[in-house]
Amino acid sequence: MVNIGCEICGADNARTVPAPSGGTMDACEDCETDANAQAALDARWNQMLDIPLIPLPA
Repeated sequence: MVNIGCEICGADNARTVPAPSGGTMDACEDCETDANAQAALDARWNQMLDIPLIPLPA
């Protein structure tokens, strides 16, 4: 059996999982969780950037 290394931290016993940005990545469980959490934060940040903080004149 082939031992897959994590693309992010280099740990052994990673698995191929869907990447948040599309495609796949080889990641250990901790890095997969971190990558998904960061993707959720980035998505929320992008939503917040679309909300004007100061009402724009009509």
